[in-house]
Amino acid sequence: MAATRCATRGWSTSPGCVRTGSTYRPCTSSRSSTASTSWRVRCPQRPRPWTTRWRRCFELWDSEAAAVQQGDAVATGEHPRLSRTAVIVLSVALVVVAFNLRTTIASLPTLLSDIRRDIPLTGAVAGVLTALPLLCMAWLAPVSSRLTGVVGYPYTTLAALGLITVGSGLRGLSQSAWGLLAATFVAGAGIALLGIVLPAVVKDVFRHHVGMATGAYTAALALGAAVASAASDPLSVAFESWRKSLAWWAIPALVSVVVWLIALRFLPAHHHGGAVDRRPHRLPWRNRTAWLLTLYLTAQASLAYAYVAWLPPAYIERGWSPLAAGSLYGASSVTSVVAVLVFPMLSDRSVGFRTMLMVAVGFTLIGTVWLWLLPDVLPWVSVVIFGIGSGAGFSMGLARVVTYASDAQSSSTLTAMIFLICFSVTAIVPVAIGALHDVTGGFSVPFGLIVIIAIVQLLLASKLTDEHIGTVH
Repeated sequence: MAATRCATRGWSTSPGCVRTGSTYRPCTSSRSSTASTSWRVRCPQRPRPWTTRWRRCFELWDSEAAAVQQGDAVATGEHPRLSRTAVIVLSVALVVVAFNLRTTIASLPTLLSDIRRDIPLTGAVAGVLTALPLLCMAWLAPVSSRLTGVVGYPYTTLAALGLITVGSGLRGLSQSAWGLLAATFVAGAGIALLGIVLPAVVKDVFRHHVGMATGAYTAALALGAAVASAASDPLSVAFESWRKSLAWWAIPALVSVVVWLIALRFLPAHHHGGAVDRRPHRLPWRNRTAWLLTLYLTAQASLAYAYVAWLPPAYIERGWSPLAAGSLYGASSVTSVVAVLVFPMLSDRSVGFRTMLMVAVGFTLIGTVWLWLLPDVLPWVSVVIFGIGSGAGFSMGLARVVTYASDAQSSSTLTAMIFLICFSVTAIVPVAIGALHDVTGGFSVPFGLIVIIAIVQLLLASKLTDEHIGTVH
């Protein structure tokens, strides 16, 4: 390939840029000594830039080199880099799409008392209603991975957003418990699809900026959860209807459909086929790295959802008002949005990934120990510390999903395995915390269990080294 291209284009094999008659020729072009299929153009003896002749020579050189790099990338199966405009549009689309990942889940709990006054729901049915999106994320994960492999991530993303839009809208029309459960299931299926496909998007489109892209969509996810939780009750008051408040979250999902359709126009043809290998892959059950990362993210999610469910009730028992107790966890959510952006960006630059991950999980452990041993001493500071660690630990764990997978399809199968185990366990942890509270009559023992989970997470984080990159197939 190298000899053919150089002979065809008349390139010189001598260093520098030379002129023969009216023909300008770039310097040596050779394959990289690494396994990369990209081309490198070297010119160690670069002439002075103000000479017109040499300026023209280097203009031709740059265009020739770009053509070779683009052509060889296509010929060898490596996807050429996207244009700057495409990257900007797809980055915006990624953030807008990720905003919808938790709005269905977070918008329900604050309205649950109003719903139960209008629709007769037993405590068990109410519990299933709140847990159903999580169960969808767990149990539909393998199906979502197969669909991504067959259809490709561009159209899987579109289908997921469509399901979230329809499910959110149907919740506003529900007149019975069964109707509400069915609508929540539809939206939960969309969330399951979207959660599986976004790491594949990052792997394929933003593979040169994994930490930054993962941080951006994780921040959008956390922001969507915070906004939905805070705005659902005011919307219910403004609309004088909890149904309209739930249905309102179909609007951002519908906007995301439009934005993603625009973004599809900026994807090259090979991206529309989805992953490199379109055959559905099996989940990596026998891969040690996959299990290590699965256990880490299971611990991370267990901590987060345990506090979502029980931190406000714990402080209400201590005499706090419901508004103040809810604001306490809200402070944790706000700081986590900042952390999910900052920590992955730092790990992408000069600071090592494992170092930043250990710092993040260390913050989590400090926050949990503080809330356990000193719950009445500066609790706002303790939840902020926990929020920083929790948000950063979650975002960097998702970044490891992308880097440990060998390609986009492997990323989706790894995510499916993580979701299946992680959210199955996560749905049980709040129940276990509540059972311990009922048995002991307080939150000391349950919060001690949370500290043990944080210690296990720290031990697992120490094993997530760079040697596992690209080992999950």
